[in-house]
Amino acid sequence: MRCDPLLKLLYQFLPPKAYSGLVNRLRDKRLVIDVGGGAGSLGKAIVAQGVLVEYVVVDPDECLLDLAPRAAWSHLVQGVAEHLPIRDDAPGIAVMHDALHHTTEPEKALREAARSTHCVLVSDIDPGSKTGRIVAFLEKLLRYPAKFLGPDKVSAILGSEGLRTTIEKGRHGGYVVTGCSDTVPQP
Repeated sequence: MRCDPLLKLLYQFLPPKAYSGLVNRLRDKRLVIDVGGGAGSLGKAIVAQGVLVEYVVVDPDECLLDLAPRAAWSHLVQGVAEHLPIRDDAPGIAVMHDALHHTTEPEKALREAARSTHCVLVSDIDPGSKTGRIVAFLEKLLRYPAKFLGPDKVSAILGSEGLRTTIEKGRHGGYVVTGCSDTVPQP
């Protein structure tokens, strides 16, 4: 697939501590599937904080995957969120951090994540916020899909897939939606 030089540059200099809030939400998980995780920065942060998990990063950009950690605990898979190469109902969590709006079909990507795992965590920018409108404009200028979904829409889609959801609004126009099946505790 494609090689995005701008994203490659960004991920080369992104510090692992940028993911510390997400890592805290993943401490009780055995398997983390980082959907659209690019260079595996979340995996690097997980290891840096001493959390032991099996980590799978799925991304369509082969150049970003080249930056991802190659270790016994990590698996690198070139693929897209709309067709995850993960078996049904894997015992873990699918994380989409700053990735959902980069998919060509965000609703399909959410349904695919719900099919693949017991829990889904989406951390993204609210298109209804001032920050969201600015980011959407800039991403469209850069020719990214910029298909932002608001937290209520994400929650509704995950709920329609049988996941119990919570919404947390964050600073700077961001949000986190977590959806888990009733058979596992929420993170």
